[in-house]
Amino acid sequence: MIVCHIDGHVAYNGLPVRVGSEIPYTDDLELDFSTGQDIVVVVSPEKGRYVISARNSMVVGGIVKVRVRENFVPCPMLRDGERMSAETDIHDLLRDGRFSILDSVSLPLNAAYVDDHANQYFLLSYQYNGRQLAKKIAISPSHPYLTLSADLFRSYDEQIDPAHAQQIELYFHDADKDLSEKITDLKITSLLSESTIEELRVLVSGIRAYTNNDEALTFQEVKSHIEEFYGQISNVTLQNYLRMMAVR
Repeated sequence: MIVCHIDGHVAYNGLPVRVGSEIPYTDDLELDFSTGQDIVVVVSPEKGRYVISARNSMVVGGIVKVRVRENFVPCPMLRDGERMSAETDIHDLLRDGRFSILDSVSLPLNAAYVDDHANQYFLLSYQYNGRQLAKKIAISPSHPYLTLSADLFRSYDEQIDPAHAQQIELYFHDADKDLSEKITDLKITSLLSESTIEELRVLVSGIRAYTNNDEALTFQEVKSHIEEFYGQISNVTLQNYLRMMAVR
């Protein structure tokens, strides 16, 4: 089985486990977790995606000992549901505030956020390297969408990986109504960051082997993984990403 995602610090035979590490499965296989909240996701060409957690474990000398056989469960396949309707409130479209993007993601706005005047806009605020940055996102009645793009994460000529930004917050302002409203906290993952590309390359390779190159099943498995660990992703974005991965 090959490691395709890690949350925390995990070791096998005293060596750090990394994305791409291959771990041979045995009934007595044991991993060392740094905390009880760490997880490891592995992909097997024979069995698919599995998550290893520390729900049944013991602490020895400050190290969480995890016997894989007792903590090894299949990753869930998430239902596909792109709730992208102009009648849906922006709070529902944003869900938990986690997004996975290539260049951008656009969410339709309902009438509550689209009037025919220029004094309303969204504001993206975040911290980076000790600085507070804010980017204005204009609203056009002729194109009623909230667009979150990679270009919002830029300081002068420096492109910022959203993963390195802290306290990302989205606000809505309407000067005519004297309204300022915090919409939600955001967490945005760029699918073009090197660490994410490495992880998803391992995942896609393993899933294609497991599904015998079934494109529809591979698509759903990869989408389930991304939405569980990084945030919602549109079908179009994922289709483009998988095509990009196929030629890298």
